[in-house]
Amino acid sequence: MRVAVIGAGISGLAAAWHIRRLSEAAGFRTDISVFEKSALPGGKIGTSKQEGYLLEAGPNGFLDGKKAALELASSLGLEGRLERADRSSARRYIYDGRRLMRLPEGPLKFMTSPVLSAAGKLRIMLEPLVPARKGGGDESVASFVRRRLGASALESLVAPMVSGIYAGDPERLSLGSAFPRMAELERDYGGLIRAMLKLRRGGAPTGTLTSFSGGMGTLTGALVSALGESVRTGRE
Repeated sequence: MRVAVIGAGISGLAAAWHIRRLSEAAGFRTDISVFEKSALPGGKIGTSKQEGYLLEAGPNGFLDGKKAALELASSLGLEGRLERADRSSARRYIYDGRRLMRLPEGPLKFMTSPVLSAAGKLRIMLEPLVPARKGGGDESVASFVRRRLGASALESLVAPMVSGIYAGDPERLSLGSAFPRMAELERDYGGLIRAMLKLRRGGAPTGTLTSFSGGMGTLTGALVSALGESVRTGRE
């Protein structure tokens, strides 16, 4: 059987690797070709070393609550290279074009943080007054945040976060697929702040940020090596 996979990002590489393993386990041969239009495989994932620092061009890890990622690493023999983030990783910063600003980690720090204007902070505090969305159907991450927290929170907080996690546009990302817990909190509790007060925690996914000793490029690099000549770059 001949199989073509379009794109050698993490999804394409993982799909090709999974297909190969399944076919081998079933006892039949597949001829897999992964076509990537750029010169390098890996998609949004890319790791480089500069002046003694390990730099990530895209995601800097994954949550170990996502068991599929751990299983993928295990199938490639990468268990010994897994590294969990230490507590300092909780310190997050946003660069607004002029300065690096630390994200507030609690309500009190949020009130004094320069990340949002006074109007932006007030809009977030009014979130409990926003009625829950009626009717079914999905909506974009941007639509949800703009509706519940305001445009300022979307631009200054959520859009950078979404870019760091998914390297995607919040206007086009599905809330139900990317952040299903957020949709559940609104549905079950009527809003995010109400849910946080009742649950004593937010809607963030669970797990510890995890990467590899050589960065996230270790994962895509191992997939490319395992697939060998099946990966064809520079092919539109």
